[in-house]
Amino acid sequence: MIWMFFYRLFTMALCPFVPLFLKRRLHQGKEDHSRLQERMGIASCERPKGALIWFHAASVGESVAVLPLIDRILEIYPQVSILVTSGTTPSAKVLKKRLPVGAIHQFVPVDIPQYVTKFLEHWKPDMCILVESEIWPNLVAQSHKQGVKLILVNGSISKETEQKWQRFYGLIRYLSDMFECVLAASANDGVRLKRLGFKDPKTIGNIKLFSEPLAYDESVISDIKNALAEKHIWAGSCLHHEDDDIVIATHQAVLKNHSKSVAIFAPRHPDRVDDLEKKCVERGLSCARLYPVDGEQITFESIKKADVLLVDVIGRMGGVYALSPVVYLGG
Repeated sequence: MIWMFFYRLFTMALCPFVPLFLKRRLHQGKEDHSRLQERMGIASCERPKGALIWFHAASVGESVAVLPLIDRILEIYPQVSILVTSGTTPSAKVLKKRLPVGAIHQFVPVDIPQYVTKFLEHWKPDMCILVESEIWPNLVAQSHKQGVKLILVNGSISKETEQKWQRFYGLIRYLSDMFECVLAASANDGVRLKRLGFKDPKTIGNIKLFSEPLAYDESVISDIKNALAEKHIWAGSCLHHEDDDIVIATHQAVLKNHSKSVAIFAPRHPDRVDDLEKKCVERGLSCARLYPVDGEQITFESIKKADVLLVDVIGRMGGVYALSPVVYLGG
């Protein structure tokens, strides 16, 4: 297929530059130095014996969404081994705490033929379950070539993503034929997937709705609630750059009518928190960190005085949602 040929050729040509790309991401805090080889398809642990089901999810939300599905599979087929790949350090930290005993996490290899080949030769998965829209051409095509059964769960395609794929319709149409089963997150997603060439996508609903509520330390949240007992609390969660001005302006308006109010802001990427804090301060809002780094104590006096509480610690959103009766969800 001509589109796949050119994509494969293009990505092979990029291979010499991938170490520089990964090094840059490392400096940005987006990669784990001790596990960088995984991004080049080199496994950091042995493959377990027997059948192996491989899940691939982009980041935290998608990874957490498949946990109930993994639990159910292991309940029915306890002899099966589970491998989960993702592409972000926050997802790796969350999965380290929440994956079932014996399940393995690896960072997904960059979609370069050489790296994908190394990955597949080591893990030899029997089935690959891709989550939402994680359709990487080399990963999909080489898995199919090696006889790996491909399934798309919670298939989610936005209008923008559909438009992008339409530019390369021949490529996505070629890849879509490789999937044995496609489960869409909504009827609209099913329609878009069908337009892109996926055969008979079935709408079963968004599996994120079946996830357990995010865990949190009840004693810690109780102490924070007591410290903020006189405050009206709301939260801005999963904030992208374009959400920052919205939530800051909103909180300024809230404070005019309810001076005893506090907002909890959690950026989608925790490394953005310094930039978000700068924007808040420039607009006259005082800030404090809600959660200190592991091992430090919460300074209740500082959170009582702040207009905005910032969250830059992975795995604490359960507590944020427990504190906040109103949430603005970014993105």
